[in-house]
Amino acid sequence: KRISSEKTTNTDQRRDQRPRLMIYSGILEDVQLYNIIESCGAEVVLEDSCNLLRYFENKVTTNKNLSPLSALAKRYLHKIPCPRMTNAKARLKRILNFYYEYSCDGIVFHSLKFCDLSNFEFSRFYMHFKSLNIPVLYIEREEVPDPEGQLKTRIQAFVELIKNERVKTNKPRTFSEIAI
Repeated sequence: KRISSEKTTNTDQRRDQRPRLMIYSGILEDVQLYNIIESCGAEVVLEDSCNLLRYFENKVTTNKNLSPLSALAKRYLHKIPCPRMTNAKARLKRILNFYYEYSCDGIVFHSLKFCDLSNFEFSRFYMHFKSLNIPVLYIEREEVPDPEGQLKTRIQAFVELIKNERVKTNKPRTFSEIAI
């Protein structure tokens, strides 16, 4: 099972567990990142990406007042948009809601190289994450798998940072405790 959907809230119990990471990404097609994160002693509990959660998230619901084509159009028009669209505030709220709902310890923000919109969005989101003491690792990669060494070193350092900070930090554990 690649992604653990188990939700944990007991902080004392979590202290000894593997760090729980959320991946936020545009397109993420290879599993190398998952393998490296798991080999570094963390687990991916949620991947919010264009080709996974955001793609399959909402169901097409029909009723007697809505044709199947209209229902399909409504589903596509109301899903969380890519950074190329507007409504960054809704995407930020969504990320933070998932972060707290799944008791994550950090966010891996993955971007494809030269995706300027995603890179711009990260710089805006990073300041907000930092103000909430949320550890974030930014990874920019090309579509082809990278040599494992540099990526593994960065992820190991990030996991170690989370383990060290986990004991010290008293971050709010629910989304309702923070303000956007």
